Amino acid sequence: MDKFFLAICFFLAVMLETTVIQLPFVLLLLLVTTIFYRTEWIFIVGLILGIIIDGLTFRHLGETSLFYIIFLLFVFLYEQKFELKTVAFAALMSFVGSFFFFLVFGSQVFILQLIAATIIGSLFFLAFSRIKTPVAKKYNVE
Repeated sequence: MDKFFLAICFFLAVMLETTVIQLPFVLLLLLVTTIFYRTEWIFIVGLILGIIIDGLTFRHLGETSLFYIIFLLFVFLYEQKFELKTVAFAALMSFVGSFFFFLVFGSQVFILQLIAATIIGSLFFLAFSRIKTPVAKKYNVE
């Protein structure tokens, strides 16, 4: 059920990012997924989704995938130094990731899109923190 929900979220994020709104929804979902799951399969998801986005937006194949993988490596690098499961970390990494995303791929309204992406990344984090139950609660372990 958990993976199915994530698949639906990523599908909607790809559709929104490539058709309607030029905000890095997939990058923000990858960030939140990295914060909550901390597993290596997120790199494969980022690679596949980046290639799909490149194909749908007529970019060179692999540009977005490379950016996603470098960003996720950056998040995993700072996993040891910061407490990941906080809104402040999610907002900071959303800001940094969106800043470089807009810098690399271009943006029409840079500041406004950066603020919107940071707010949306924080909202994704808050939504996932409400949805994803801790293991201790799930199995009644205290």
